[in-house]
Amino acid sequence: IIGVVADTLDIALEKAPEPQFFIEGYSAREAFLVVRTVTGAPESLQKTVLNEIAAVDKDLPVLNVKTMERMVSDSLDSRRFQMAVLAAFAISALVLTAVGVFSAVARSVARRTPEIGIRIALGAQWGNIIRLVIGDGMKPVLLGLLGGLIGALAVTRVLVHQLFGISSVDSVTYLSVALILVFVALLACWLPARRATKIDPTEALRNE
Repeated sequence: IIGVVADTLDIALEKAPEPQFFIEGYSAREAFLVVRTVTGAPESLQKTVLNEIAAVDKDLPVLNVKTMERMVSDSLDSRRFQMAVLAAFAISALVLTAVGVFSAVARSVARRTPEIGIRIALGAQWGNIIRLVIGDGMKPVLLGLLGGLIGALAVTRVLVHQLFGISSVDSVTYLSVALILVFVALLACWLPARRATKIDPTEALRNE
């Protein structure tokens, strides 16, 4: 044994390195040459490296010359496409959630206009009405969020092999998504709640 090298992710980023060994003098139909640059951009040395190879054997074909950064980027193209599609679906779902919560709360406020008018007539303050409407609107959202988190924990067991550099139970990711959803739902509830505070008690009771 001449030496031991560090693990190398040469199959895929999400796959653990496999045991390998290098044999001195091994002859293959193709070989890979890796050049490490100390200073300057790697692209600037491409011509120099090709000239050095030609000086050894001018008939040796050299194909697929790339920087290491480009090779890693190319290996992630399919993964980027998958993530872009998932992100598009996630954004669409978030927009639909906001529209759905807003519509449901607005409809609830419209149906409870006489009740809210009576509350205001009896002395309910602006903050009381806001808490009433937002509280009722957020209850199903929080229940749905809890169910979604449980479902996500179950689904990530299937997707664990598609993840790289992140745990299937990454608390930061779950917390970030939950906070974004709660913020969007609160905003969707706030607009109808603000409208409810402007209900004229006299007009609401007269329509009733």
